[in-house]
Amino acid sequence: MEGWSSYALSDFLLFSPQTYFRQFALINEAAMPLPVLLHALAAALLWLSSISTPRRGRIVLIGLAVLCAGSAWLFHWRSYAAINWIAPWFAAGFAMQAALLLFSGAAGGFKSDSPSRAGTLLARGVAIACVILYPLQAVVFGRPWREAELIGISPDATALFTAAMIVLLRPSRRRLLLVLPMAWLVIGLLTLKTMGAPEVWTLGALCLGLLAATIAGRKDRAADRSAPAPGD
Repeated sequence: MEGWSSYALSDFLLFSPQTYFRQFALINEAAMPLPVLLHALAAALLWLSSISTPRRGRIVLIGLAVLCAGSAWLFHWRSYAAINWIAPWFAAGFAMQAALLLFSGAAGGFKSDSPSRAGTLLARGVAIACVILYPLQAVVFGRPWREAELIGISPDATALFTAAMIVLLRPSRRRLLLVLPMAWLVIGLLTLKTMGAPEVWTLGALCLGLLAATIAGRKDRAADRSAPAPGD
C-alpha cells in the first residue's frame, strides 16, 4: 500500500502535452477536409435544434452518432492508440455511444420544452461554446492552428457537445445517453489536469455549465408538474 500511495497521476501519464496535442495536427492534416466537415455538421445540428421541423430530434441524434463514430475512429483508434494502450477501449466506448444514439434516434420520443427555459438556454450556450471556443483554444494557448480541436475529432469537444445536445433535446432515453459522454468528460478533465494543460479550465467551466443546465432542466420539469392545470 505504501508503494502505491507514493505515486501521483502524473506517474501514469504515457505522453507529454506536446505529444497529445500533436495528435490533432496529424489527424487534421491527414484526414482533411473530413475534420472540418464533421465540425460543420456539429454547427448544422446546433442550428437544426433551434428550429421547429419534423423529425429534427431524430436527425440531430443520428448526426451526433456520426460525430461520436468519427472521434472513435479517427482519434482514438487511428491516432491516440499509438501513444496510449487503453485508447482502443475508449474507441469502443465512443462507438457504443454512436450505436445508442442511432437506436434512440430511430426509436424517437422527445419531450418538448420552452426555448426560454433556463436549462434549455444553458445547454444551448454550452453547445455554442463547443462549436466556437474549442477550435480557438489552440491559438489562445499558444499552439498552432493545425492542432485545433474540432468536434467529431476531439473526444472532449465531441463528448461535451453530445451531452449538451442531449440535455437540450430531452430524448426519452437521455439518462442512458448521458452516461458515456459524462464518463469521458471525467477522463478528459483528469488527463488535462495531469498534463498541466491550461485547456482544463475551459473544459471544467463548460462541464459546470452542462451540470447547471441539467439541474435547471430538472427544476423546470418539476415546476411544470407542480403547476396547476389550466382552469383549476
